[in-house]
Amino acid sequence: ITADIARAPAYLFRPAQAWRFRWNKNTDTPLPPDEPAAPNPPDGVAISYLLSRAASGSIALEVSDATTGEVIRSFSSADPPVAPIVGRNIPDYWIAPPSRLEASAGLHRFVWDLRYAAPPVEQRDYPMAAVAGNTPQTPQGMFVLPGTYQVRLTANGQSYRQAVTVRMDPRVRASV
Repeated sequence: ITADIARAPAYLFRPAQAWRFRWNKNTDTPLPPDEPAAPNPPDGVAISYLLSRAASGSIALEVSDATTGEVIRSFSSADPPVAPIVGRNIPDYWIAPPSRLEASAGLHRFVWDLRYAAPPVEQRDYPMAAVAGNTPQTPQGMFVLPGTYQVRLTANGQSYRQAVTVRMDPRVRASV
């Protein structure tokens, strides 16, 4: 980290381009926990940011369409974590840990899953096609289209922006 970055109250690093990719290719239950396996990199945009001191309040992260300015997704450090579904019929080791935007001092990483917010529904569930430790609740929001998006971090009253490019999975032969 350069001295200029370290002196700033906050810094939003430019995210690498992301590939829109379906996170799970399994058609059945995940491997048992005693089967040797390593996790894949997270699916989505890894957004790294540095807070030189803890935020005085909550921090916010917004993703917007770079062309229209429409906000696609909003996150806040004040958002409550998503609780596991009560009465679930799957083992706890399947469930993805809650993703949280951190407001403490230090270097942090947050992953945007390249989706709009989940639709409002009466009941959520977990899919049977699962990945141990990475199974989200369903239904999930729609995928964004390939294109350029703006990431905006707001901390301690200041905003920081970076662009990110989302590309289509090269194996998909459908038009946008």
